[in-house]
Amino acid sequence: MALQPTFTVRIRTEQEQDMDWMVQPDQITFNQALEVISRVLPQATITAFEYEDEDGDRITVRSDEEMKSMFQTYFNLLSDEDYARGLLPPLIIYPRVGKTPQNRNKFGLKIKTDKQSISKSSKPVLMISDIQKNNNPKKNCQSMDCGDSDTGRPPGQPLHPASVTHYDTVQPTGQFSQPAEVGHQPFNIRQNLHPTEMGHNPTNTGQALYPAGMGQGLHPAEVRPQPTNPTGMEHKLIRTSSDLRQLLATQVISEEDLQILNLIGKGNVGCVYRALHKPTQAIMAVKVMLLDVSTEEQSSILSELDILNKCNSPVIIGFYKAFFVENRISICTEFMDGGSLDKYGLIPEHILGRMAVSMVEGLCYMWALKILHRDIKPSNVLVNTQGQVKLCDFGVSVQLVKSIAKTYIGTNAYMAPERIRGEVYSHPAEVWSFGITLFELVQGRFPYDNMAVYNSPMALLNRITSEPTPRLPENEYSPDFIDFVSRCMQPIPSHRLKMEELSLHSFIQRHNDGNLAVTAAWIQTNLAQRQSIS
Repeated sequence: MALQPTFTVRIRTEQEQDMDWMVQPDQITFNQALEVISRVLPQATITAFEYEDEDGDRITVRSDEEMKSMFQTYFNLLSDEDYARGLLPPLIIYPRVGKTPQNRNKFGLKIKTDKQSISKSSKPVLMISDIQKNNNPKKNCQSMDCGDSDTGRPPGQPLHPASVTHYDTVQPTGQFSQPAEVGHQPFNIRQNLHPTEMGHNPTNTGQALYPAGMGQGLHPAEVRPQPTNPTGMEHKLIRTSSDLRQLLATQVISEEDLQILNLIGKGNVGCVYRALHKPTQAIMAVKVMLLDVSTEEQSSILSELDILNKCNSPVIIGFYKAFFVENRISICTEFMDGGSLDKYGLIPEHILGRMAVSMVEGLCYMWALKILHRDIKPSNVLVNTQGQVKLCDFGVSVQLVKSIAKTYIGTNAYMAPERIRGEVYSHPAEVWSFGITLFELVQGRFPYDNMAVYNSPMALLNRITSEPTPRLPENEYSPDFIDFVSRCMQPIPSHRLKMEELSLHSFIQRHNDGNLAVTAAWIQTNLAQRQSIS
């Protein structure tokens, strides 16, 4: 039997305070699971827990056999995409809490807590990286803010039942130095200790705990006092773009919420900045454009952009919010520390192939939602140092596309011939633009070279519509890559690869190995070389 991979079990309580627990399914028992849950709910009696099956029904787990069945159900529901990417979604379990004895606190004693140091609305996500089999948790503990300790637990000493660590995002005091990027930020460590340890420095911190999604190679930052939140927005653990999108779903971003850190890109239609969203301490990319639009058109643009909130894919850039200040629109999205592909020059085929897998996945995802990109080109493909590749700047807002065309004069050399001729277009036009993009990235030059000799943009567009389509040199690249690009760049739309054919083509299948490390290493090396030159 194949060894099941390590994955995350997310323990969800009635208070929606989640804890992430990394597990190896064949190395834990039902009793160990109950011990871990008892640390999350030290005042409750836990004898079972539940999970949801494929129909959304709650299934109760009371034994090792039933827990094995739960794991099997979880793995059966995973998609090939989950396995390929190595990013398995968490398995959410729900503890079944027994009735608390009425004489637990027979004298009705209460502990006064500092409202500034303990946020009632905080919903932290935690991770336990180890389990102690011989743990006898005491059920009568009250959490309080007790500072920090760097000392480890002596061998053989049981892990204290209340030594679960809460992580909150930290607002830097004084000068901004190390911005907390999405999924990678400093944390404030707040220990919950047993009452017997109150009043002195704890020496028992238990096993090292890590915020979900961070990995054990990172160390929590030094302890800092938790500041008050003048904006009223609660501080939460921002681990991914999806987390931040959920947090901001009912919030409004204003210009005052953003601290511009530096300019990361400038084009014909505006500038892109790296910015700190002060209420959440998350790093964002903010695209700013001046548009000649009316108030009604502004409302239409914002309404149309809101469609992007429905997009939830690891290969589509996360959209947070957009807002207008007079005639200037700011579009806030996920920040990618590797930037856009137009900055990388020539990309080797084995790297570009893996990038193309994500690009195909992103295009097919959006097409399934009846959304066309309308502007596929290297500058609209972003990467990060983790090896992720994401598409950005989808043309979901027809009004925005029209406004940009009205405000800025330019030529989209990546348009398909039918678009240049003003004909009706659909997915095949996107496939053409995708093919031209791959051609340029692998060659390090635009397919229709000698662009500088054209005396007008129309001369280039006429060449695209009238001349034979360029073809990659057969002695430099693999046959399936040449075939893939060639079939994307067919002059007649119906002759191009169909949506379902893109992902099934041998070139895409060959590179669909989920190996982000190869792409990440290449991106990191390229960035380091560029930095050394500058």
